[in-house]
Amino acid sequence: MRLFLSINFSNRNKKLIQNKVNLLKTKIDEKVKWVKKENWHITVKFLGEVKSDRLAKVKNKINEIKSYESFYFQISNVSAFPDLNYPKIVYMGINRGKEKLIEINKELEEKLAELNFEKEKRSFTPHLTIGRSKDYTNIKKLSNQLKNIIDESHFVNIYAKANKISLMKSELKESGPNYKEIFSKNIK
Repeated sequence: MRLFLSINFSNRNKKLIQNKVNLLKTKIDEKVKWVKKENWHITVKFLGEVKSDRLAKVKNKINEIKSYESFYFQISNVSAFPDLNYPKIVYMGINRGKEKLIEINKELEEKLAELNFEKEKRSFTPHLTIGRSKDYTNIKKLSNQLKNIIDESHFVNIYAKANKISLMKSELKESGPNYKEIFSKNIK
């Protein structure tokens, strides 16, 4: 099964994010495959394919991480990976609270490395993926449209609360991925 660890959003946060995504869609007329709101989350560690006989050990390692107090983080900007000049992934970035998300990622990387999960080579950038460009996307046009939005101050300003770390199962279907929480560790 394909697994990842995430911080998920409340329904209230998803409504606020949806308002911003809808506004974004009016400003971007280039073809982008938008992520469905039920799939919005912040990935804190991607595990990939995991055999079911390893699941109990993964859950134990998640339970071993230190207890974090619940905290707020701020979704504060729109940007792209690998960069704004070549936007393959459109995302909303995290400002306040990102240090805590980085700390959680770092601890999960260490704990899961004990089970031989490979550590991510790139530095962790907490973000919410909202869209992906495709082969038919005019990258230069999308880049220019995103840069114009970024110039608008305070386009995004949403506060969300991290209450738990969720172990998610990803099933890839023709209609797109379907995510299901299979385990969680509360952040108190």
